[in-house]
Amino acid sequence: MLKFLGKAFLIIALIAATVYGWIYFTVKADVEENKNRENMIVDETVEETEKEVEGEEEIDISKIEVVDKEEKSDKLNVVPTLVDTLTTNSAWCGTMQLIWNDMIDEVIGTKPVFEESLPIAENLNKQTFTANDLSEKYYYKKYGIKNLDLKAEIEKGIKDKFGETSDVLDKIDWSSNALDPETAGVDRYLFYAMLKREFEFPIEFDILDKGKFGVQDNVNYFGVESSTNKKVDNQLNVLYYENEDDFAIEIETKDSDRIVLVRKDKFETNFKDIYNVAKARANSYEGNKVFDAIDTFKMPNLEFDVLRNYDELVGKSFKTPDGMGEINAAMQTIKLKLDNKGGEIKSEAVMDVTFTSSIILEPEKKEPRHFNCDEEFVMFLVEDGKENPYFAVKVDDITLFQ
Repeated sequence: MLKFLGKAFLIIALIAATVYGWIYFTVKADVEENKNRENMIVDETVEETEKEVEGEEEIDISKIEVVDKEEKSDKLNVVPTLVDTLTTNSAWCGTMQLIWNDMIDEVIGTKPVFEESLPIAENLNKQTFTANDLSEKYYYKKYGIKNLDLKAEIEKGIKDKFGETSDVLDKIDWSSNALDPETAGVDRYLFYAMLKREFEFPIEFDILDKGKFGVQDNVNYFGVESSTNKKVDNQLNVLYYENEDDFAIEIETKDSDRIVLVRKDKFETNFKDIYNVAKARANSYEGNKVFDAIDTFKMPNLEFDVLRNYDELVGKSFKTPDGMGEINAAMQTIKLKLDNKGGEIKSEAVMDVTFTSSIILEPEKKEPRHFNCDEEFVMFLVEDGKENPYFAVKVDDITLFQ
């Protein structure tokens, strides 16, 4: 009897050990599988995140050209576009680009192709500034057949809108043989624009002691010093600061315009690149962007009045869809005044252009058109008012569709 009971206990123990072992290894395997699955999910998530980061577009400012030996200029040079190469003293305003845009968009319908290579025209054709970049209340522009009625209309327009007279209209030839000839196939156009903008600082800056600018003495400055009203600090925003020779800061005005000031040892080749690099650096700057009470700010007064005749465009011919065009005159003015209270900018641009149409040919006889989907084709379904289709199909073998 005892022998029998001993065998029974032994059998029961073996069965219990077997069941326990099966449960242990099964549960362990499930745990390992779940852990592996979780690791796979984490790995996939990390991989997707890395792919997303790799796919982000960033401005590579290192590829933008910097001027090592910039052209020296002892006069203020006016450049017509944001992408023209700069000299040591350069200024730009959008008026010349505005009238060039009108010639392209409203009269020619395409970008003019000159008979010889003209970098100035190639840059104007890029249209890097448009009327969308400025509120209409700050500019006046007009184009039309060149005659005395158009001149009178422009003079009245700028008087009514800005209370201004023109500095350039009387520099254009308005003699009878320089007006539209009213000849079939020949049209003489005038393109004109004026920009005027006045701005004030919310709080006046202090007038600082005269000082040096480079090697020049007795330069008038405004800015912030220890005794300045601390509320002035609120209209200064630090964009980035590396050191006293490499920084960007902006001044706010009453009308929410921003004056962006950039200082560095070597600048990029054109205004567009300078602005884009400064903006990119400001976006990535993680330092203190608050103008603190211990910080200093010093800005020279600015005032100039310059006229630029675009002689390199005068007499140059270009192709149009209907014939040829020739620029008879092109000029631009820029006036700026900036001091501790605020500033004012006024700019005009005018261009006198003759268009000659080609010989008018008999219109070609129209032939019927056949829109027959009897070969390979693609079909889209697009909801009304939506930009993209919600269905598309490419049909090659019609037997799959019938």
